[in-house]
Amino acid sequence: MIRTFSNDLAEDFEKLYETKEHYDTIIMVGEEPNIEKIYAHSIVLYTRSLYFRRALSDKWAERKDGYLILSKPNIIALVFKIILKFLYCGIVDLENEEIEIILKLLVAADELLVQKLIDYVQEFLIENNSKFMIQSPIEMLYFIVYNSQFNELKEAYTDSEDIDQLGETLRKLIKFVRFYQVDRKDFIPKVWAYKHLLPENLIEDILRCYLNPDARPLYHTFPIRRGNFKIDTKLMDEEIALALAKLMGSRHYFNLLYRSNLHGHSSQIFHERCDNKGATIVVAKILNSNTLIGGYNPLDWNGDNVWKQTNDSFLFRIDTDDYHIKLEESHIRDSASGFAIYCGSDYGPSFGEGPDLRFFDNNNILKCKARSYPKLLSISSFTFSSYEVFQVVRNST
Repeated sequence: MIRTFSNDLAEDFEKLYETKEHYDTIIMVGEEPNIEKIYAHSIVLYTRSLYFRRALSDKWAERKDGYLILSKPNIIALVFKIILKFLYCGIVDLENEEIEIILKLLVAADELLVQKLIDYVQEFLIENNSKFMIQSPIEMLYFIVYNSQFNELKEAYTDSEDIDQLGETLRKLIKFVRFYQVDRKDFIPKVWAYKHLLPENLIEDILRCYLNPDARPLYHTFPIRRGNFKIDTKLMDEEIALALAKLMGSRHYFNLLYRSNLHGHSSQIFHERCDNKGATIVVAKILNSNTLIGGYNPLDWNGDNVWKQTNDSFLFRIDTDDYHIKLEESHIRDSASGFAIYCGSDYGPSFGEGPDLRFFDNNNILKCKARSYPKLLSISSFTFSSYEVFQVVRNST
């Protein structure tokens, strides 16, 4: 009589997966700054995956200090660990995974030629197609359009004619996206990653405008969307306010604390209204001009005759006409960060040792002698018509 102990065998392999005892393979997964080392046993990988049977051969694999070294930067650590557990233990649980992870898992399993896992993930997505089409319809349809190798998935979610029509519709809708409003920090992950979907001339024009702030877009110059952005100001419109908010990461709004034409030019009143309010932005309008000048204080205005140190403060100048806005920034010099902000009861807002930008008590003359910040103006003083101070508040929504 023959007896099998498959449960015992499965438990032993699960322990081996958890302990990684006597591992002989190191796999580097993910990209900077999220690279992670995964430790494994080549015999398990070799036996369970046709991809690893080739990748771990003497022809492909690198050996270092007695270990086989592989690199898979296109697979994130979480996804690779799901695959590894399947290879060792035959276990996979997708019930609580986000759709983004499940789709990445399917692509990774396809690359690593783990056919049983490919079949299971497709089966899971098909069984739950109504749920995923409600929760993430665009993400699912986009995936199907641009991953045509998963035929079963494509057939389950829509027929061939519909999916081809969807692909054509997506291409037509691209021209309505306001790419020029995308924050520079988001450009690489959110736009460049999908450059193969965009017309070449559009990509070139976006890059041209990012590299040259004065350049005007040549394609699809739709009006700026402002959403629910509101601001109580007499000096600037919403477009200018949005441009300033974008310098601080976009997810901010401005709460008016002080307006010189309303509250008076007294430095005492300025401090009464603006001290203990955290980060603020100051905006002044040069008399008889279309120029705004101002500065961002990421700290506060508390203190009596003290300098405050920061590397995050900056001054700015905005020139406007009927067609566009020109915004120049002047960030505190590293060597002068100890003189970034001056707090004194005899003055209103004061930036830099020059002083680079200073508002005086009961006076509408501004001093702006460049020293701690790079020069923005060719004159060292000017008359302003009014200035406003806003509390900078991070939007949690």
